[in-house]
Amino acid sequence: MIFEVWKNLYQSDCEGAVEALTRNPEVSIILYVGQGLPAQLAYQSKVPVVHVPLKDGRENPAKILLALGLIDDFTSFNLPVLVSCRSGISRSPCLCAGWLSYKHDRDFQTCLDHVKLKNPSVTPNLDFLRSVKEAVSLMKTLREEDETVEAPS
Repeated sequence: MIFEVWKNLYQSDCEGAVEALTRNPEVSIILYVGQGLPAQLAYQSKVPVVHVPLKDGRENPAKILLALGLIDDFTSFNLPVLVSCRSGISRSPCLCAGWLSYKHDRDFQTCLDHVKLKNPSVTPNLDFLRSVKEAVSLMKTLREEDETVEAPS
C-alpha cells in the first residue's frame, strides 16, 4: 500500500514500491532504503530506483544524511518520490518524518505522528529512530550555521 505523506512525498513497503511501477503514475522516483534491493525493483525500467541500504537499527549517520538529502533534492525539483523499505513500518516512515522535520523546521515527534496518521501501521525500531533524529538534528544545526555565515564583501 502507498501512503501520501506530503506533497510529492509517498511512503510504502516493498509491495507498494512494486505497485507504484504499474498503478501510481504520480511517482517519478523510488528511494528504496531496505537492506537488499528486490529483483522486481532492480530489473525494471519504468521508474528510476535509488537504493540506499539501511539497517533497521543503529545506522551510520552519513547514510541517513544521504537518504534525507536525496529526498530533499527530489522534492525540491518537484519530483514525486516514494520512500520504501521491506515492511514499510520503520525505515521509510522515519525518513519521511525526518525530512518533514528538517524541511519544515518542526519537532520530529510531531512529524512522526503526522506520518502515523497517514500509515497507522508505523512502529519504528527505536535505535533507527534515534539515528534519524540525530541526523536531522545535525542537518538543522548545519543549516543554522550556514545562515549565520556572512557573505564576503
